[in-house]
Amino acid sequence: MCNSIPSNIAEGAAKDSQKDFARFLQISLGSSYELESHLILSLDLEIINTEKTIICLENIQRLQRRISSFIKYINAQA
Repeated sequence: MCNSIPSNIAEGAAKDSQKDFARFLQISLGSSYELESHLILSLDLEIINTEKTIICLENIQRLQRRISSFIKYINAQA
């Protein structure tokens, strides 16, 4: 799942239109939320290290904000 985020960004970058690129960014954003929910569930079930997972969650949320900003930028350019 982690590889789907950069893979969709790369695939979208190769598309012919900004609209297609924004669509693939949306897909990668959805994958990041899916990853976030799996980490939270794993925390709730106490099957992963709390301290390291919190750092991962903070990084994922930062990435989500960046992807969202990038989508807004691309849509404003269209």
